[in-house]
Amino acid sequence: MRNDFFFCLVALLQSAPGCGARTALEDEDGGPLPRVTDVVGIAVGFDNSCALRESGEVLCWGSNAGGQIGNREEAGIGIVEVPVPTPVLVPGVDGPAQLALGGAHMCARQPAGTVLCWGANGAGQLGNGFMFPPYPVPGTPEAGPALITDAAELAAGGGYTCAVIPDGTAVCWGSSKKGQTGAFVDAQLTAREIEGLASVAQVAAGWQHACALTQGGDVLCWGNDDPRLFHDRDPSGSATPTRVRLPAPARDLAAGGYCSCALLAAGEVWCWGGGDDPDGEPSPRRILAATDAIDIGCACGYGCVLHASGRVTCWRDRGRPRLVEGLTHVVELGVSAGDGGRHACALRSSGEVLCWGGNSVGQLGDGTIGGYRETPGPVLGLP
Repeated sequence: MRNDFFFCLVALLQSAPGCGARTALEDEDGGPLPRVTDVVGIAVGFDNSCALRESGEVLCWGSNAGGQIGNREEAGIGIVEVPVPTPVLVPGVDGPAQLALGGAHMCARQPAGTVLCWGANGAGQLGNGFMFPPYPVPGTPEAGPALITDAAELAAGGGYTCAVIPDGTAVCWGSSKKGQTGAFVDAQLTAREIEGLASVAQVAAGWQHACALTQGGDVLCWGNDDPRLFHDRDPSGSATPTRVRLPAPARDLAAGGYCSCALLAAGEVWCWGGGDDPDGEPSPRRILAATDAIDIGCACGYGCVLHASGRVTCWRDRGRPRLVEGLTHVVELGVSAGDGGRHACALRSSGEVLCWGGNSVGQLGDGTIGGYRETPGPVLGLP
Protein backbone atom coordinates (compact mmCIF):
# COMPACT_ATOMS: atom_id res chain seq x y z
CA MET A 1 0.00 0.00 0.00
CA ARG A 2 1.48 3.32 -1.03
CA ASN A 3 1.78 6.08 1.54
CA ASP A 4 -0.54 8.42 -0.37
CA PHE A 5 -3.34 5.84 -0.50
CA PHE A 6 -5.77 7.57 1.86
CA PHE A 7 -5.42 10.81 -0.12
CA CYS A 8 -6.19 9.03 -3.38
CA LEU A 9 -9.04 7.08 -1.79
CA VAL A 10 -10.73 10.27 -0.61
CA ALA A 11 -10.25 11.69 -4.10
CA LEU A 12 -11.77 8.56 -5.61
CA LEU A 13 -14.79 8.76 -3.37
CA GLN A 14 -15.23 12.36 -4.50
CA SER A 15 -14.97 11.21 -8.16
CA ALA A 16 -11.66 12.94 -8.78
CA PRO A 17 -9.69 11.64 -11.78
CA GLY A 18 -6.19 10.26 -11.78
CA CYS A 19 -6.09 8.20 -8.56
CA GLY A 20 -7.42 4.79 -9.53
CA ALA A 21 -10.24 2.94 -11.24
CA ARG A 22 -13.47 4.84 -11.80
CA THR A 23 -15.32 1.61 -12.64
CA ALA A 24 -15.16 0.58 -8.98
CA LEU A 25 -17.13 3.68 -8.02
CA GLU A 26 -20.08 3.33 -10.35
CA ASP A 27 -23.26 1.31 -10.09
CA GLU A 28 -24.56 -0.94 -12.86
CA ASP A 29 -26.09 2.07 -14.61
CA GLY A 30 -22.82 4.01 -14.54
CA GLY A 31 -23.82 6.31 -11.69
CA PRO A 32 -22.10 6.69 -8.32
CA LEU A 33 -23.02 4.44 -5.42
CA PRO A 34 -24.82 6.27 -2.61
CA ARG A 35 -22.69 6.74 0.50
CA VAL A 36 -23.86 4.72 3.50
CA THR A 37 -20.97 5.50 5.90
CA ASP A 38 -18.17 8.07 6.11
CA VAL A 39 -15.44 5.41 6.11
CA VAL A 40 -12.60 6.26 3.69
CA GLY A 41 -10.01 3.59 4.53
CA ILE A 42 -9.50 0.21 6.20
CA ALA A 43 -6.64 -1.77 7.69
CA VAL A 44 -6.52 -5.46 8.60
CA GLY A 45 -4.20 -7.04 11.15
CA PHE A 46 -3.55 -10.54 12.39
CA ASP A 47 -6.76 -10.71 14.44
CA ASN A 48 -8.01 -7.15 14.07
CA SER A 49 -9.68 -4.84 11.59
CA CYS A 50 -9.92 -1.04 11.56
CA ALA A 51 -11.76 1.69 9.67
CA LEU A 52 -10.69 5.28 9.09
CA ARG A 53 -13.46 7.87 9.04
CA GLU A 54 -13.41 11.00 6.89
CA SER A 55 -13.19 12.98 10.13
CA GLY A 56 -9.86 11.28 10.91
CA GLU A 57 -11.21 9.07 13.69
CA VAL A 58 -10.15 5.42 13.79
CA LEU A 59 -12.54 2.61 14.74
CA CYS A 60 -11.28 -0.94 15.39
CA TRP A 61 -12.66 -4.34 16.35
CA GLY A 62 -11.45 -7.88 17.03
CA SER A 63 -8.70 -9.06 19.39
CA ASN A 64 -7.76 -6.82 22.30
CA ALA A 65 -5.16 -9.18 23.77
CA GLY A 66 -2.59 -6.40 24.17
CA GLY A 67 -4.99 -3.53 24.66
CA GLN A 68 -4.40 -2.63 21.01
CA ILE A 69 -7.94 -1.43 20.46
CA GLY A 70 -7.28 1.11 23.17
CA ASN A 71 -9.92 0.15 25.70
CA ARG A 72 -9.67 -2.24 28.63
CA GLU A 73 -12.12 -3.85 31.00
CA GLU A 74 -11.36 -4.02 34.69
CA ALA A 75 -12.26 -7.45 36.06
CA GLY A 76 -11.30 -8.28 39.62
CA ILE A 77 -7.57 -8.16 40.16
CA GLY A 78 -5.59 -6.87 37.23
CA ILE A 79 -6.80 -5.98 33.78
CA VAL A 80 -8.49 -8.36 31.40
CA GLU A 81 -8.44 -7.65 27.69
CA VAL A 82 -11.58 -8.95 25.99
CA PRO A 83 -12.43 -9.30 22.29
CA VAL A 84 -14.40 -6.44 20.75
CA PRO A 85 -16.84 -7.76 18.10
CA THR A 86 -18.08 -4.36 16.88
CA PRO A 87 -16.21 -1.14 16.03
CA VAL A 88 -15.08 1.11 18.88
CA LEU A 89 -13.23 4.42 18.78
CA VAL A 90 -9.47 4.23 19.34
CA PRO A 91 -8.63 7.26 21.50
CA GLY A 92 -5.60 9.38 20.75
CA VAL A 93 -5.44 8.76 16.99
CA ASP A 94 -6.56 11.48 14.59
CA GLY A 95 -6.16 11.67 10.83
CA PRO A 96 -3.40 9.08 10.24
CA ALA A 97 -1.90 8.77 6.78
CA GLN A 98 -1.45 5.04 7.34
CA LEU A 99 -2.42 2.35 9.84
CA ALA A 100 -0.32 -0.77 10.45
CA LEU A 101 -1.79 -3.61 12.52
CA GLY A 102 0.55 -6.17 14.08
CA GLY A 103 0.11 -9.29 16.17
CA ALA A 104 -1.09 -7.53 19.34
CA HIS A 105 -0.06 -3.94 18.65
CA MET A 106 -1.04 -1.20 16.25
CA CYS A 107 0.77 1.80 14.80
CA ALA A 108 -0.29 4.94 12.98
CA ARG A 109 1.84 7.08 10.72
CA GLN A 110 0.81 10.69 10.99
CA PRO A 111 0.90 12.91 7.87
CA ALA A 112 4.18 14.54 8.98
CA GLY A 113 5.82 11.13 9.51
CA THR A 114 5.55 10.66 13.28
CA VAL A 115 4.82 7.06 14.25
CA LEU A 116 2.52 6.36 17.20
CA CYS A 117 2.12 2.78 18.47
CA TRP A 118 0.04 1.16 21.20
CA GLY A 119 -0.85 -2.29 22.54
CA ALA A 120 1.50 -5.12 23.49
CA ASN A 121 5.12 -4.14 24.13
CA GLY A 122 6.84 -7.34 25.27
CA ALA A 123 9.69 -6.90 22.78
CA GLY A 124 9.77 -3.13 22.38
CA GLN A 125 7.56 -3.15 19.28
CA LEU A 126 5.90 0.14 20.25
CA GLY A 127 9.10 2.03 19.54
CA ASN A 128 9.23 3.95 22.81
CA GLY A 129 12.67 2.63 23.75
CA PHE A 130 11.65 0.17 26.46
CA MET A 131 9.62 -2.97 27.13
CA PHE A 132 6.44 -3.45 29.14
CA PRO A 133 3.82 -2.62 30.09
CA PRO A 134 1.41 -2.46 27.16
CA TYR A 135 -0.06 0.96 26.42
CA PRO A 136 -3.72 0.89 25.38
CA VAL A 137 -3.91 4.60 24.53
CA PRO A 138 -1.55 5.94 21.85
CA GLY A 139 0.39 9.10 22.41
CA THR A 140 0.06 9.13 26.22
CA PRO A 141 2.91 10.70 28.22
CA GLU A 142 3.63 7.32 29.84
CA ALA A 143 4.36 5.84 26.42
CA GLY A 144 7.38 8.10 25.97
CA PRO A 145 8.41 10.08 22.88
CA ALA A 146 7.91 8.74 19.38
CA LEU A 147 10.93 6.79 18.16
CA ILE A 148 10.39 7.70 14.49
CA THR A 149 9.27 11.15 13.35
CA ASP A 150 9.92 11.04 9.59
CA ALA A 151 8.50 7.71 8.37
CA ALA A 152 7.39 7.52 4.75
CA GLU A 153 5.94 4.00 4.97
CA LEU A 154 5.07 1.63 7.82
CA ALA A 155 4.48 -2.09 8.48
CA ALA A 156 3.75 -4.07 11.66
CA GLY A 157 4.54 -7.76 12.12
CA GLY A 158 4.02 -10.39 14.77
CA GLY A 159 5.92 -8.49 17.47
CA TYR A 160 7.96 -5.94 15.57
CA THR A 161 7.55 -2.82 13.44
CA CYS A 162 9.37 -1.46 10.37
CA ALA A 163 9.42 1.92 8.68
CA VAL A 164 10.80 3.41 5.49
CA ILE A 165 12.78 6.61 6.01
CA PRO A 166 12.78 9.40 3.37
CA ASP A 167 16.39 8.62 2.39
CA GLY A 168 15.21 5.23 1.11
CA THR A 169 16.50 3.10 3.97
CA ALA A 170 14.38 0.88 6.23
CA VAL A 171 14.53 0.57 10.01
CA CYS A 172 12.90 -2.00 12.31
CA TRP A 173 12.45 -2.50 16.03
CA GLY A 174 10.86 -5.03 18.40
CA SER A 175 11.08 -8.84 18.44
CA SER A 176 14.07 -10.12 16.47
CA LYS A 177 14.67 -13.76 17.41
CA LYS A 178 14.59 -14.64 13.71
CA GLY A 179 16.50 -11.56 12.58
CA GLN A 180 13.42 -9.45 11.79
CA THR A 181 15.18 -6.21 12.80
CA GLY A 182 18.50 -7.04 11.19
CA ALA A 183 20.09 -8.79 14.20
CA PHE A 184 19.48 -11.95 16.23
CA VAL A 185 18.32 -10.50 19.57
CA ASP A 186 15.29 -11.09 21.75
CA ALA A 187 14.23 -7.45 21.68
CA GLN A 188 15.49 -4.52 19.61
CA LEU A 189 14.45 -1.45 21.63
CA THR A 190 15.74 1.19 19.23
CA ALA A 191 15.25 1.56 15.51
CA ARG A 192 17.89 -0.43 13.67
CA GLU A 193 18.71 0.16 10.02
CA ILE A 194 18.41 -2.94 7.86
CA GLU A 195 21.76 -3.25 6.13
CA GLY A 196 21.85 -3.93 2.42
CA LEU A 197 18.72 -1.96 1.52
CA ALA A 198 18.52 1.23 -0.55
CA SER A 199 15.85 3.10 -2.50
CA VAL A 200 13.10 1.33 -0.53
CA ALA A 201 9.56 2.26 -1.57
CA GLN A 202 7.50 -0.14 0.55
CA VAL A 203 7.85 -2.59 3.43
CA ALA A 204 5.63 -5.54 4.34
CA ALA A 205 5.72 -7.56 7.55
CA GLY A 206 4.70 -11.14 8.25
CA TRP A 207 4.76 -12.97 11.56
CA GLN A 208 8.54 -13.36 11.75
CA HIS A 209 9.78 -12.06 8.41
CA ALA A 210 9.77 -8.81 6.49
CA CYS A 211 10.18 -7.78 2.87
CA ALA A 212 11.05 -4.56 1.06
CA LEU A 213 10.14 -3.34 -2.41
CA THR A 214 12.67 -1.00 -4.01
CA GLN A 215 11.99 1.84 -6.42
CA GLY A 216 13.40 -0.34 -9.17
CA GLY A 217 10.98 -3.21 -8.51
CA ASP A 218 13.31 -5.57 -6.63
CA VAL A 219 11.95 -7.51 -3.64
CA LEU A 220 14.25 -8.44 -0.74
CA CYS A 221 13.23 -10.37 2.38
CA TRP A 222 14.79 -11.19 5.75
CA GLY A 223 13.87 -12.93 9.02
CA ASN A 224 12.47 -16.43 9.36
CA ASP A 225 13.13 -18.24 6.10
CA ASP A 226 11.57 -21.61 6.93
CA PRO A 227 7.80 -21.75 7.59
CA ARG A 228 8.18 -25.16 9.25
CA LEU A 229 10.30 -23.79 12.13
CA PHE A 230 8.31 -22.52 15.09
CA HIS A 231 10.91 -22.74 17.88
CA ASP A 232 11.44 -19.20 19.14
CA ARG A 233 14.99 -19.83 20.31
CA ASP A 234 16.13 -21.46 17.07
CA PRO A 235 18.05 -18.71 15.24
CA SER A 236 17.21 -20.04 11.80
CA GLY A 237 16.61 -17.27 9.35
CA SER A 238 18.54 -14.35 7.97
CA ALA A 239 19.20 -10.91 9.40
CA THR A 240 20.44 -9.82 5.96
CA PRO A 241 17.96 -9.10 3.14
CA THR A 242 18.01 -11.65 0.33
CA ARG A 243 16.75 -10.82 -3.15
CA VAL A 244 13.67 -12.80 -4.21
CA ARG A 245 14.00 -14.23 -7.71
CA LEU A 246 11.01 -12.94 -9.63
CA PRO A 247 10.59 -13.01 -13.42
CA ALA A 248 9.93 -9.25 -13.66
CA PRO A 249 9.98 -6.10 -11.50
CA ALA A 250 7.27 -5.82 -8.84
CA ARG A 251 4.97 -2.87 -8.20
CA ASP A 252 3.22 -3.97 -5.00
CA LEU A 253 4.06 -6.21 -2.07
CA ALA A 254 2.23 -8.07 0.68
CA ALA A 255 3.23 -10.31 3.60
CA GLY A 256 1.11 -12.20 6.10
CA GLY A 257 1.77 -15.02 8.51
CA TYR A 258 4.64 -16.98 6.93
CA CYS A 259 4.06 -16.07 3.29
CA SER A 260 4.72 -13.20 0.91
CA CYS A 261 3.30 -12.12 -2.44
CA ALA A 262 4.34 -9.64 -5.12
CA LEU A 263 2.28 -8.00 -7.83
CA LEU A 264 4.45 -7.68 -10.93
CA ALA A 265 4.35 -4.79 -13.37
CA ALA A 266 2.39 -6.80 -15.95
CA GLY A 267 -0.24 -7.85 -13.40
CA GLU A 268 1.01 -11.33 -12.51
CA VAL A 269 0.82 -12.35 -8.83
CA TRP A 270 3.67 -14.49 -7.48
CA CYS A 271 3.76 -15.89 -3.92
CA TRP A 272 6.20 -17.84 -1.77
CA GLY A 273 6.36 -19.23 1.78
CA GLY A 274 3.69 -21.13 3.63
CA GLY A 275 2.87 -21.86 7.24
CA ASP A 276 -0.25 -23.98 7.24
CA ASP A 277 1.16 -26.03 4.36
CA PRO A 278 4.01 -28.22 5.74
CA ASP A 279 5.64 -28.26 2.32
CA GLY A 280 5.63 -24.49 2.01
CA GLU A 281 6.80 -22.81 -1.18
CA PRO A 282 10.50 -21.97 -0.88
CA SER A 283 10.53 -20.42 -4.35
CA PRO A 284 7.99 -18.01 -5.85
CA ARG A 285 5.21 -19.53 -7.94
CA ARG A 286 2.69 -17.77 -10.14
CA ILE A 287 -0.79 -17.63 -8.65
CA LEU A 288 -2.64 -15.77 -11.38
CA ALA A 289 -2.28 -13.20 -14.15
CA ALA A 290 -4.54 -10.17 -13.84
CA THR A 291 -3.58 -7.18 -15.94
CA ASP A 292 -6.03 -4.96 -14.05
CA ALA A 293 -4.84 -5.92 -10.53
CA ILE A 294 -4.24 -2.87 -8.33
CA ASP A 295 -3.74 -4.34 -4.84
CA ILE A 296 -2.87 -7.65 -3.20
CA GLY A 297 -3.08 -9.23 0.23
CA CYS A 298 -1.92 -12.60 1.54
CA ALA A 299 -2.03 -14.82 4.59
CA CYS A 300 -0.89 -18.39 5.30
CA GLY A 301 -2.05 -20.25 2.21
CA TYR A 302 -4.64 -17.59 1.39
CA GLY A 303 -4.60 -14.46 -0.72
CA CYS A 304 -6.71 -11.97 -2.64
CA VAL A 305 -6.32 -9.50 -5.49
CA LEU A 306 -8.30 -6.31 -6.02
CA HIS A 307 -9.10 -5.55 -9.65
CA ALA A 308 -9.55 -2.08 -11.14
CA SER A 309 -13.14 -3.11 -11.87
CA GLY A 310 -13.83 -3.26 -8.13
CA ARG A 311 -14.06 -7.05 -8.07
CA VAL A 312 -11.96 -9.31 -5.84
CA THR A 313 -10.34 -12.65 -6.68
CA CYS A 314 -9.15 -14.96 -3.87
CA TRP A 315 -7.37 -18.30 -3.65
CA ARG A 316 -6.86 -20.83 -0.87
CA ASP A 317 -3.83 -23.09 -0.50
CA ARG A 318 -3.26 -24.60 -3.95
CA GLY A 319 -6.82 -24.11 -5.13
CA ARG A 320 -7.85 -22.22 -8.24
CA PRO A 321 -8.32 -18.43 -7.82
CA ARG A 322 -11.99 -17.47 -7.91
CA LEU A 323 -13.98 -14.25 -7.92
CA VAL A 324 -15.67 -13.50 -4.60
CA GLU A 325 -19.36 -13.73 -5.48
CA GLY A 326 -21.48 -10.69 -4.76
CA LEU A 327 -18.53 -8.46 -3.87
CA THR A 328 -18.35 -5.42 -6.16
CA HIS A 329 -17.34 -1.74 -6.13
CA VAL A 330 -14.37 -2.46 -3.85
CA VAL A 331 -11.78 0.33 -3.47
CA GLU A 332 -9.59 -1.18 -0.74
CA LEU A 333 -8.76 -4.69 0.40
CA GLY A 334 -7.18 -6.19 3.52
CA VAL A 335 -6.14 -9.81 4.13
CA SER A 336 -4.60 -11.32 7.25
CA ALA A 337 -3.73 -14.52 9.09
CA GLY A 338 -3.75 -14.72 12.86
CA ASP A 339 -4.41 -17.14 15.70
CA GLY A 340 -8.11 -16.56 15.08
CA GLY A 341 -7.89 -17.78 11.50
CA ARG A 342 -7.58 -16.16 8.11
CA HIS A 343 -9.90 -13.23 7.49
CA ALA A 344 -10.31 -10.46 4.95
CA CYS A 345 -12.18 -7.17 4.67
CA ALA A 346 -13.16 -4.96 1.76
CA LEU A 347 -14.18 -1.31 1.57
CA ARG A 348 -16.76 -0.48 -1.08
CA SER A 349 -17.03 2.93 -2.73
CA SER A 350 -20.24 3.49 -0.76
CA GLY A 351 -18.25 3.39 2.49
CA GLU A 352 -19.64 -0.02 3.41
CA VAL A 353 -17.12 -2.44 4.97
CA LEU A 354 -17.60 -6.18 4.52
CA CYS A 355 -15.52 -8.95 6.12
CA TRP A 356 -15.32 -12.73 5.85
CA GLY A 357 -13.27 -15.64 7.19
CA GLY A 358 -12.32 -16.58 10.75
CA ASN A 359 -14.10 -14.83 13.61
CA SER A 360 -12.75 -16.38 16.83
CA VAL A 361 -12.13 -12.95 18.41
CA GLY A 362 -14.78 -10.89 16.65
CA GLN A 363 -12.54 -9.67 13.83
CA LEU A 364 -15.41 -9.73 11.33
CA GLY A 365 -17.18 -6.95 13.22
CA ASP A 366 -20.67 -8.43 12.97
CA GLY A 367 -21.31 -8.45 16.73
CA THR A 368 -20.53 -12.15 17.17
CA ILE A 369 -17.50 -14.10 18.36
CA GLY A 370 -16.66 -17.49 16.87
CA GLY A 371 -17.35 -19.41 13.71
CA TYR A 372 -16.26 -18.91 10.13
CA ARG A 373 -18.05 -16.90 7.45
CA GLU A 374 -17.50 -17.94 3.84
CA THR A 375 -19.21 -14.95 2.24
CA PRO A 376 -18.61 -11.23 2.93
CA GLY A 377 -20.94 -9.66 5.46
CA PRO A 378 -21.31 -6.08 6.68
CA VAL A 379 -19.48 -4.69 9.68
CA LEU A 380 -22.07 -3.38 12.12
CA GLY A 381 -22.11 -0.01 13.81
CA LEU A 382 -20.03 2.05 11.40
CA PRO A 383 -21.30 5.65 11.23
